[in-house]
Amino acid sequence: MEMTDLELLDSRVDEKVQQIAAEEAGDAEIWVTGGAHIKTELNRLLLRDLTFVIPLAILVVMVIGFLSFRTLIGVLVPLCTVLISVLLTAALVAASVGSLNLVTVVVPSLLVVVGFAYAVHIVTAYYDVLRGRLGEQKDPAFAATQHVFLPVVVTGLTTAAGFLALSTSALNAIRQFGVFSAIGVMITTILTLTFAPSVLRILKPAPRVNLRFEKDWLDRSIEKLSLFDIRYRRLIIGISLLLAVVALIGMFRIVVSTDFIHHFDPGNPVRQDFDMVNDKLEGSSTFFVVIEAEYTNAMTEPRNLRAIDALQRWLEDQPEIGGTTSLADYVKTINKGFHENRQEHYVIPDSSALVSQLLLVGANEDLENFVDSGYEAANVVVRSEAFDSGDVSSLVARVRQRLKELPGELKGTVTGSSVLLSETVDAIARGQALSLSIAFVIIYLILAILFTSFRVGFVALTPNVLPVLAYFGILGWTGVTLNATTGLVACMVLGIAVDDTIHLLGHFNREAKMLGSEEKGIVAALASVGRPVTYTSAALCFGFATLLLSQLRNQAEFGVLAAVTLGFAWLVDVTFTPAVAARMRIVTLWDLLTLDLGELPEKSIPLFRGLTRGQARIAALMMKIQSYPKGHRLLKNGDPGGEMFVVVCGALQASVDVRGDLLLLRTHERGDVIGEVGLFHGERTANVDAISDVRLLCITPRTLRRLHRRYPRIGSQLHQNLAHILAERL
Repeated sequence: MEMTDLELLDSRVDEKVQQIAAEEAGDAEIWVTGGAHIKTELNRLLLRDLTFVIPLAILVVMVIGFLSFRTLIGVLVPLCTVLISVLLTAALVAASVGSLNLVTVVVPSLLVVVGFAYAVHIVTAYYDVLRGRLGEQKDPAFAATQHVFLPVVVTGLTTAAGFLALSTSALNAIRQFGVFSAIGVMITTILTLTFAPSVLRILKPAPRVNLRFEKDWLDRSIEKLSLFDIRYRRLIIGISLLLAVVALIGMFRIVVSTDFIHHFDPGNPVRQDFDMVNDKLEGSSTFFVVIEAEYTNAMTEPRNLRAIDALQRWLEDQPEIGGTTSLADYVKTINKGFHENRQEHYVIPDSSALVSQLLLVGANEDLENFVDSGYEAANVVVRSEAFDSGDVSSLVARVRQRLKELPGELKGTVTGSSVLLSETVDAIARGQALSLSIAFVIIYLILAILFTSFRVGFVALTPNVLPVLAYFGILGWTGVTLNATTGLVACMVLGIAVDDTIHLLGHFNREAKMLGSEEKGIVAALASVGRPVTYTSAALCFGFATLLLSQLRNQAEFGVLAAVTLGFAWLVDVTFTPAVAARMRIVTLWDLLTLDLGELPEKSIPLFRGLTRGQARIAALMMKIQSYPKGHRLLKNGDPGGEMFVVVCGALQASVDVRGDLLLLRTHERGDVIGEVGLFHGERTANVDAISDVRLLCITPRTLRRLHRRYPRIGSQLHQNLAHILAERL
């Protein structure tokens, strides 16, 4: 009778079999094993993990939430967000596939820790608004949502892309994991931007005394670390490259293997019984060699039976094989029985007719397991002690080579569950390479769009390549095998690790532009995101580390690998990323969406003619945006000067002193260029005063050089436009 995994578990058939066997055994020693028994125990332990590890992971994120915010809101909002996400995803799994498997069982724990990290960012922004760090806002929840909307959306997309890349795997369990994890992450992203702000708006904020911002040990440590990153950036980059080389060397030592029985603890009775059967009964792993011919009664011909018999002798000579059984054994046994069990008659008769008569008289129901009704195909049952997929794969390769030596009319194939399982090794290796390649490409394209530059997108991706290399290096140097479960870590880490990079670089771009210095920008950026990034990384690492308490080794290995690799990703983001960013100028999608150059800047500002609106904004973002009040003197005749300005809005008046009298030259409005003589000759030739509040773009020689280096087409067009403006001015 066919039973689902849940029905098999609820029926407790395996326990009843063990009880009956124990009652009937008396003083004899008994061992119970088999695929159904092993599968039932796996499901039982998976269910135990669901009921123990998930609550523990929730407890871990609650503790970290409290340490992060020290408020009830800081704990409840992220917690409720992730719980709703897990429930919705679990309902989707139940409605679509009906149950979890050895791989997808990780999804709930994964969503708990990843979803918590997302919700922490919006709660952090909410408290920053209340503290006044983001300016005065009437609606703190709405302002916090606006502040984190784009980074949360982008991080959700990159994380989902990392998981979705696993859907290309040849293994159904891994495909399901990738799809359900990606869906769960997107559900979490939506809830973070809708449910969490709604709850924050309804709940009353904590008293102001709890919101007073004072630097603690973590803030001071992050500030010192950012200064260290800038000072020793070459050393940090050098050490990072050295670790990458060590990891690459370790990759060549990786062993790809699938060994389900050793997922169990050595003290588990299921594993102990399996090992005893494997040791005492010529192997507990069974596979089949099927011999086929293209005509009826082929397997009654002595020459074909002798070929099968010779194959069996060769198989039994292999160190991994304990014994074989086939039609040839039946024929020899029946022939021996008809000759008073004399050993010299334990042979295959010389006549096909005699073989047919022996089988007709002496055959029983068991013979159906070794030959078909037309005697066109025979089955050799092979009992093997090899259960590790790598060992099975090696054995199968030798058997297939031996099958090529069969007579021309016979063809042999190797099959069975252990053989199919061993073939997943290649599928895992190929799937790992394909999934990672797809994840890298998708995430790189998202970053390139986000930072409006393929080059900067590549730079942003680099810090997230290092943790992936570290993961493969750990596999190689520690001997942990790459299998169906541990193979999930690389794409998962790539998708998650890029989240912190996006938050850091987004803040860095804004701060560097405001402060006019990349080095000051990275210090300010780490001060802004260092705390949430550290706490979310801690939640991820400790959350995955709870899987160490699983009784299945593959689950524990997955938890340790994920925790260690994500911890390394955090270290990279607070050292390597700042070291690189301190010398990098980036233009982000945030800026392109928020920069206000007025209506049709490419047409209304002569300097931007010939550019698209996006190119005009990129050019403007490479410059400094400065604002001055009415009455401010921007330039003074005779003063040194090394920059010029483009009027974005407002009006300025140019004038010169002639024998003590003020001579008005011209009124400069939107689109006009002022200070161009100072840019090229270093001295101001007129006074320029703001006759209204003005907003200007400041252009320096360094700005023009940067534009030419990073965006040659934009830089060339600006120089051409500037030449036209100067010609008209002259």
